[in-house]
Order: sequence, then structure tokens, then C-alpha cells
Amino acid sequence: MRIFAALAAVFFIAGCGTLATGGGKTQNVRFNSYPSGADVSVDGNGIGKTPTSANLTRTDDHAVRFDMAGYPSRIVLLKHGPNLSMLGNFIFPGPPGFLVDAMSGAGKGELKPSVVNVTMEPARTTDSAEPATAP
Repeated sequence: MRIFAALAAVFFIAGCGTLATGGGKTQNVRFNSYPSGADVSVDGNGIGKTPTSANLTRTDDHAVRFDMAGYPSRIVLLKHGPNLSMLGNFIFPGPPGFLVDAMSGAGKGELKPSVVNVTMEPARTTDSAEPATAP
């Protein structure tokens, strides 16, 4: 019975934003590509090859670049904005939920998308037709 009471207490005092996106000044964002193995850099800093993830600041936009030999680079912009999951606190648990979200860092915002999936399109080659001539 004590375990149930403890779990219920955690559920009732947790903020919706914290439950949905986690707390802290950073948010974990996942990066995938097809085919996998693309080099990923965030704001000009290499973080690894897909699939990978990184903890990024919630209060900033981030430019994500995918590079792979034989494919043109792909760039995706992660936008920061309000953590709309916090609106659930209006329904339940109310003020304690807003307080938890503010203290946990979830109130600082949310990055979208939180999972980035990119399909790398092969580089197009030009036809080997004769060059155009001026009249």
C-alpha cells in the first residue's frame, strides 16, 4: 500500500511538461538518416554518425547538418518554443504542476522536432550531352 501511495504522490505532484519532455536546461533530440551513417553536426559541432542523439539547450534554435559521401548535405532547423505540454497543468494537478515544471526546467521551452529523420537523396549527375553553344 505504501508503494501505491508513493507512486500516486509522484504522479499527482509531477508537472505535465516535465512528464512529457523531461526537465533541465537541455532536451534530448534524436537524429536518424536513411541510409544510416551520415555525419551529424549541430551548430557547427560534430556529434557523431546517425543514429545518434544529443542534449541541446531548450532556449535556442539549432542548425543540424547531415553529411554523407555521395549525397548532398541536408540541413534541418530545430526551433525552440513554448512547452505546450505544460497546459495540461490547467486540468490537473494545477499550481503544483506549474511549480514543478518551472523548477525542473521544462518551463524553459521545447525543441521541435525532438526526433529528426532525414532521407539522404543521392547526388544527381548531369547528362553527358554536348555543351550548349551560344548563337
